[in-house]
Amino acid sequence: MTYNPFQKIKSAENYSEKEILELLESASNSYLYDYLIDRLYFYRPNKKNNTVKDYSILTARQYMDRLKREKKISEKCT
Repeated sequence: MTYNPFQKIKSAENYSEKEILELLESASNSYLYDYLIDRLYFYRPNKKNNTVKDYSILTARQYMDRLKREKKISEKCT
């Protein structure tokens, strides 16, 4: 099991700009960097998600990978 050092990170309001930059620099790979951004700016632990979503939330990297795959597929079809 891989250890994620950013599991207990709070939202960005709890850190100064300098601390956030240090955290981002300490992310050793793209997965941890994306996870840290999501955790700092999008994750809300006190807000329960009981509603049915009409769309899924993707990380920035997942979204870009998806666009690349769709572009490759559309190029093959033409």
